[in-house]
Amino acid sequence: MSEGILEQILTFRFGGHLYGLEVGRIQEVVKAPEFFYIPRAGKSFAGAINFHGRVVPVLDLPVFAGQPVRKRDSRVIVLPPAVGSLGFTVESIHGLVLLEEDAIQEGLSEETEGKYVRCLASHEGQVLRLFDVERLLRDMEHSGREDRRL
Repeated sequence: MSEGILEQILTFRFGGHLYGLEVGRIQEVVKAPEFFYIPRAGKSFAGAINFHGRVVPVLDLPVFAGQPVRKRDSRVIVLPPAVGSLGFTVESIHGLVLLEEDAIQEGLSEETEGKYVRCLASHEGQVLRLFDVERLLRDMEHSGREDRRL
């Protein structure tokens, strides 16, 4: 690796925008897993998968975020247990890129950039939104508490 490289990022599309997630925050990208029904999980979940002997719920990220229904990639991004026992679907997974330190842009506005954007980066002339997994998990927890009150 050359000097100035921040880290390797998996790029994907969600809500019509290009996002990225640090490879260190991903356990695996699973190819076309079999989904199992989760009773009372709601329409935000695609189902659950058997991931190396562990049951992992899979969130349909665009549906959870209130995005229009578009085509989904058949692969699932699975987070490591230390981050959260969760997989999620996106519109499409593109691949890995090396993000340089000076590509990070500060001054993010949630209103203009989106709810699950931690910061912006520039990569090969495109805006790359770095995905905020912690915000997603907080929103899921909050949503679950509200569901239990109904």
